[in-house]
Amino acid sequence: MQIIPPGYVGTIKALMRIAKAAYPARWTREAVTEAEANIWSALGKTLSGDLWRAHLEAQVYPAPPLMIERICDYHEAIAFLRQAMAAGDVVATVIDPLGKPQKIPADIWAISGDDELDNEFLNGAVWLPEQDVQALCERVAREGLVDDDDIFGVDTVANPAPAPPDLSLPKMSHQQLVDFLTAERAAGRRRPAQKDNNKFCAIRGFQPVNNGEWRIELVNIFGPRPRGRPKTEETGGK
Repeated sequence: MQIIPPGYVGTIKALMRIAKAAYPARWTREAVTEAEANIWSALGKTLSGDLWRAHLEAQVYPAPPLMIERICDYHEAIAFLRQAMAAGDVVATVIDPLGKPQKIPADIWAISGDDELDNEFLNGAVWLPEQDVQALCERVAREGLVDDDDIFGVDTVANPAPAPPDLSLPKMSHQQLVDFLTAERAAGRRRPAQKDNNKFCAIRGFQPVNNGEWRIELVNIFGPRPRGRPKTEETGGK
């Protein structure tokens, strides 16, 4: 475990702060079981940070519903922080092979495929200025982590909340959900929004799946949703 110098925060701690800032009610001491809390606390120390989800799913079983939500929160925090780093909102520092700190150019974070750098990021070996992380947390507390449709100017009055689910329909299995979403991506269709759970399942003759399961498979199959993507690309608008 590296010693982080004063004024800096490791990426694991930063990710936890961002997730908590976005969804504070889900991350209170009362909401997180002791077994789960022990795993979060051990990431980057005695447990590999890049295997964070595997540790949680293997050691906390059955998974409490809120843990599934927290897994989604952490996924969103990862995507958000990397995008903030790629935009230059926060400047990352790593230790080079000679033991010297080196700042990472912002455009490096916009490029995927560097396994070594990704592992350092997920294992907390990337340092971030404390003040930048605090600014990101304050921003997330105001704006949230994931862009919802109203970010793109969708009129919520003209687009009311969806009708309640039809409980007479059969329940969709997890494998059916994976198969349907995989087929959507293979066909080149747009990524469903988080609020599309009910509609997506109903038109296929099923009740909506658990919201946490829906969020996880959206990330697994379509990837994290970038912030600030143009409406025409993500929502099908003009």
